[in-house]
Amino acid sequence: GSNGIFQISVNNVGTASTTGTITVTDMLNSAFTFVSGTGTNWTCAAVLQVVTCTNPGPVANGSATGNITLTVAVGGTATGTIANTATVADPGDTTDVADKSSTANANIGTASGCAGLPTGNESMLHGQYAVVLNGWQGSGNGTPVAIAASFAADGTGNIATLTGGGGGDLDINTATGGAQHSFIKPSGAGVASTYTVGPDGTGAGFLGCAVVATGNPNVTVKFTFSLGGVVSGVASKGRIIEFDDTTGTGSRAAGEMRLQDTTAFSMGNTTGLHANYAFGEDGFDSTGHFAIAGSIVLNPATGAITSANFDEDDAGTLQTNVSATGSIPFTSVSAIDGRATLSITVDTLTTHVAIYEVNANEFFTIGTDTFNLGNPIISGKAVVSAASYTSAAIAGNQMLHLTGQDTCTISSVQAPCASAALGLLNFTASDSTSGTFTGDIYNYDIADGASAQNFPSATPGTFTLTGSTGRVALANAGGHAPVLYLATPAANTDPVTAFAVGTDSSAIFGAAEAGAASAITTSSMAGNYFFSNEDPGDNTVKSQVGVATIASSGVISGTAFNSGQSGLNTSGTVNGTLVVTNLGSASNSAPGTGNVGPNTIAITNGKRLLLIDESGGSATIVVIELQ
Repeated sequence: GSNGIFQISVNNVGTASTTGTITVTDMLNSAFTFVSGTGTNWTCAAVLQVVTCTNPGPVANGSATGNITLTVAVGGTATGTIANTATVADPGDTTDVADKSSTANANIGTASGCAGLPTGNESMLHGQYAVVLNGWQGSGNGTPVAIAASFAADGTGNIATLTGGGGGDLDINTATGGAQHSFIKPSGAGVASTYTVGPDGTGAGFLGCAVVATGNPNVTVKFTFSLGGVVSGVASKGRIIEFDDTTGTGSRAAGEMRLQDTTAFSMGNTTGLHANYAFGEDGFDSTGHFAIAGSIVLNPATGAITSANFDEDDAGTLQTNVSATGSIPFTSVSAIDGRATLSITVDTLTTHVAIYEVNANEFFTIGTDTFNLGNPIISGKAVVSAASYTSAAIAGNQMLHLTGQDTCTISSVQAPCASAALGLLNFTASDSTSGTFTGDIYNYDIADGASAQNFPSATPGTFTLTGSTGRVALANAGGHAPVLYLATPAANTDPVTAFAVGTDSSAIFGAAEAGAASAITTSSMAGNYFFSNEDPGDNTVKSQVGVATIASSGVISGTAFNSGQSGLNTSGTVNGTLVVTNLGSASNSAPGTGNVGPNTIAITNGKRLLLIDESGGSATIVVIELQ
């Protein structure tokens, strides 16, 4: 599951200089996959298992070429001792001697997948944790992947055995492999599930790694994460990415993790849940980006979803204000780790979802239907909401962070490209069901660059609220504003005040959260933070997770791990300078706006900093949260 390196040295032991191109051939065992071959004056390439490296020479007698560094990916099922042989040829050397080949034996062991990463603070991860991620797999445009799980950390670096057996549950849904649900093996059960936590070395915070092995021998997932919300030495939340794609052609995803409150599901049914939730999910189907947000009314005594209301955007194909019914069967709720199944029916179409209860106020979701035009690969969450709302619930400043997918033309070639938007809007209630808003939404994708969609105070936008469902429809002269579904966040949930779903072909999706009530200073942002990007909008987005310190001067420093099409990196650094300007458009002064350097946009409420880097890379939003 990781990379190995063979060093190949070529020496001329003859009595004359070489007279032509030197060729080294290496036939790789099927357990290995070619990653790269490098060396001074060497050019390497592979066709299936045959690696060929050439060097123009010449090499004098008694001299040597530079070494070839041959990097291979070691298959997850490789075991034992595997021989690898390299052979050299030169047109001027026609002798048939044994020194034209060399064999090295690779011993394949079961070393921890977290070897070399920070350790020593494993006690910070103690209890049951739910995770949810989404992202991509493969090369090129890629195909979508979603992950959700619950695992038990024992505080010493082991995935613990839960009451009733097993170390938790893992759901993965991909376009190529379909939905898979597996039980997590605890440490000591064959291939061990383990984790590490340690300081990043700069004092910015704590980073961790977990290897989660399952009852399916072909499914082992490695994650890295950054931690926050530490109470009595135990982290209650974190940001997380998948971290096992050594070749850049595997699976990459980003998301979050939360400490679970087991009392919410210890009865093995839905009686620990509330009656009202707002929810949001996004992902991809064969058409493009898919986003959905809505509200549900649950009967906790039976598990029946008595009513549901949602808006859906499937790459521009809209379903607006749709009603549905569904259920969370009592028999599906795990009293061990809070996993359950949920189904929603619209007309004759039923979709299926696995949920992981975080606590009574929040649960994570992942779609479990087979990928096709009507069944996207999706994941998301639900947050407790009120039975009804008035316009006062949204009044004040709201920060929006939204991700979608456009089609961009780059170098005359069209391809899907991520789009990202940060908004800071101020809502004012006119009556119980309507009002106005002003503010700015900043949009970015790699082709079009940065732009600002403004809602100046002279011509405010308007909104209309449906109180029974919490649905907020925005209307303005500036394009396709998202539809919102209101939530009522608690201290143990994500700070989501509303889920947002778009109304155009990018199917933009995200959330709103309370903005700053008054101006924020750069110095007031000083502290330690943990972060990751969210909702990778295309396959070129690099998943990243890390920790950072913001000094009172605004100087930022820290450490990042990242996974992208170029492979894995554990030595990324974080740097920049935060400036909080509290200025939006010329006609709208917005508390909490700023940047971390040229070509960046940032908004903050003093505890969370939301950032887009518009300097030319793929569009992604980085969520940076105070530890």
